Amino acid sequence: MNILIGNKNIIITNNVIELFNKFRQNTRTKNEVGGILLGQISEEYILISRASLPTNKDKSSRFSFFRNRENAQLIIDYEFYNSGGRNTYLGEWHTHPENSPSPSSVD
Repeated sequence: MNILIGNKNIIITNNVIELFNKFRQNTRTKNEVGGILLGQISEEYILISRASLPTNKDKSSRFSFFRNRENAQLIIDYEFYNSGGRNTYLGEWHTHPENSPSPSSVD
């Protein structure tokens, strides 16, 4: 998926989109979940090539998600090291229980 914002092309790889689709809150029994977004930044683009899975230390409910900072940092450090410093932290993702999700005041 390619999105142009200003003069930056945002590229989201298929594996990241597939992960987002896997964790959609499309039933009333699914809690919010989330992870870390990782990839690369250049003059022309931002490449989102990796998204981490939720961890067993994250806290979630139907309407909230709280990431475990220690696990998140381990994921970021692992990706950075194993990519030879190419992949870096770009941000975070999490689900919302809405057909058309909108950011909360916390987001």
